[in-house]
Amino acid sequence: MHHEAIARYRDMLDHWVLDPEALCWTVTFPLTGTLSPKEVVTRMGMRPRDLGTSTDEDNPIEEGYFLIEQAGSGIVTYDMGGYGRFSRQIHDALTPDARHWCVQWDSYNLGLSYYQGDGGGGGWDIEYFEEHPSETVIAALGPLVKYADLFQRYNLDDDEYGAIYIRALCLAVVEWESGICLDREWLYRPHPVLDLPARFMM
Repeated sequence: MHHEAIARYRDMLDHWVLDPEALCWTVTFPLTGTLSPKEVVTRMGMRPRDLGTSTDEDNPIEEGYFLIEQAGSGIVTYDMGGYGRFSRQIHDALTPDARHWCVQWDSYNLGLSYYQGDGGGGGWDIEYFEEHPSETVIAALGPLVKYADLFQRYNLDDDEYGAIYIRALCLAVVEWESGICLDREWLYRPHPVLDLPARFMM
């Protein structure tokens, strides 16, 4: 199971189906009830009517747009702006009383984080990985420590377990934990979309 999911994401990154340079993908499930895109838009200080629809099948996701879509009782978001594109208020709108996974990267950063509103969390960060001993990095994974052996295979100078591998692994971990798959079908169909004002940028 692990090999198949990682291989699928590697293929999408190798062929630029997913942007290997800049991306942010989140999955959020409330601990109780249902979280809707309109509710998140309202929490962000915008109006539900600001939520549009992306329809361009040739270029389904353009940089500068924030996709936010229902996924069961929760939501998923996708942005090509990469690591740290949006301000803390967006994170705060997504995470209260929820389980929240986030994979994001750009040319200089890469991180996987997991947050649970009633306590707990963990993650993997490329800068932290490079600056700390392996046992400290493994401890930082928190509830994701069951994937430690997969993270330990990452090597800066290894083609097989290098940059594409670790990006694919982070996306695969979110899929295994949340049950939500970021695949070609999801990417190449219309989505609810926000054109966020400048105040949301870092």
